[in-house]
Amino acid sequence: MHNILHFYNTNKKGLLFSVLLSLLYVLPIILANIYYIDDMGRIMHGYSWTTADGRIITSFIMRLLSLSPYIVINLYPYYTIVSAIILGITGYLLCYLLGLEKTKSIKLTSLFLIINPFYLSNLVFKYDCLPMSLSICILVIPFFFVNRSSSLFILITLVCSYICFYLYQPSVTGLFVIGSFYMFQYCKQGKLKQVILFSSKLISATIGSFILWKISIYLLGIDLWGRGQLSFINPEFFLIIKNQWLKLMDLIKSLSISYLIATSLFLILFIFAFIRFLKKLDIKKAIVAIVILFFLIVSTFAINFVTENSPLPRTQTAYGFIFFIFASFFVELPKKFTKLYSLSFIFVIFYSFLLSSLFGQTLKNQEEYNQFIISQVSPHLLKKDNPQLHIIGNIGIAPRNKMMMQFYPILKKFTPIYNNIDFVALHDFDKFDLISKEFGKTFNNRDLVIKNLYNYPIIDSNKFYILRTKENIFIVDFDKNYK
Repeated sequence: MHNILHFYNTNKKGLLFSVLLSLLYVLPIILANIYYIDDMGRIMHGYSWTTADGRIITSFIMRLLSLSPYIVINLYPYYTIVSAIILGITGYLLCYLLGLEKTKSIKLTSLFLIINPFYLSNLVFKYDCLPMSLSICILVIPFFFVNRSSSLFILITLVCSYICFYLYQPSVTGLFVIGSFYMFQYCKQGKLKQVILFSSKLISATIGSFILWKISIYLLGIDLWGRGQLSFINPEFFLIIKNQWLKLMDLIKSLSISYLIATSLFLILFIFAFIRFLKKLDIKKAIVAIVILFFLIVSTFAINFVTENSPLPRTQTAYGFIFFIFASFFVELPKKFTKLYSLSFIFVIFYSFLLSSLFGQTLKNQEEYNQFIISQVSPHLLKKDNPQLHIIGNIGIAPRNKMMMQFYPILKKFTPIYNNIDFVALHDFDKFDLISKEFGKTFNNRDLVIKNLYNYPIIDSNKFYILRTKENIFIVDFDKNYK
């Protein structure tokens, strides 16, 4: 406790800066106040699906904070606020561990965790954002014990990664990203055997925690609904890897030229610093350092290839860690570069705050557009008892979002533009209690209804959709299929 108080007293200025800027970063999301699909289901029905994802601790935390063993309650915006605080503090702790900006009390690099552009899609979840942030925070704990006994480090790493699996599985790969910093340090010191030993500790502890997690999931009788299936046990492994690679590249490209411009100075300085780092090593050490760099990059995106799940922005939690590792090489730069690399941090941070602002706007614009469409359809639904609704096509991008999404395509990946998946689209109608709660029956009838589309008379048509109905079945056709 004394050490914690001493750390706080000597670093409170930097901690306060990191926390305040983190809170400012999530402000547009808080002001938008938009419910994602899972959030909508929970606010309407109080259920928690996180157990089906194998995230038992997440379910426990949500029910504990709801003061109920049966339902989960929305404590928005407090979950988002606490998540921002956790990430701000965790980012500062990482700076402290890795020795970033040692001479500065205010560390710009402490924001790298929360300003991970992909992580915006995590922060927007009203319920899950808290356990997701906790899963990142807990990964930092083992590295406070790096210089202790090997058995203690392995044990703590195993426990923390085991807990992480129960909070949010994709975060686990962040262990290897952080661990690469220590591998580079061992390489620099000429301790090449230590590099192998340390990586073995991380890998063995993580595999051990994964096995324990799988065993406990099996013993508890939890059905994961096929989620998280390991790709390398699939006979079509190479095809899966190819498809995952293409999808990942599409996701990265969606960051657009603006992100490349914002990060270009930072990346150029890293390349320059890494080359200077390599020049200080002999050939053998330099080769090992390059291998570690490859390990670092692979670890950052490993979650996209380990499982069969499609690469999503919200699963790229390890991406924020890589900027800490890159920044750790800036000590290799001449002192005259100090202001330049501080400027590179500012460029990255500015872009991130800009993206957060745009994201908040697109969420609000899309929500208003969705509600406008609903307002056109709802008078017809209200005329029937227990109406069943089917959606064809895509509701489309809100007009006010088109320009922003053209120049910042990543926003398309974040913003819920509901498509022809009924389960997703129907929730917007469900929240107004406009449609039948017999979702299962609605889904089962979908193929038959769509097959006989033209047997349903048109009762309304406009520039946005065609509305068809017969008895209590309604079809909103955004593709505007005429016979």
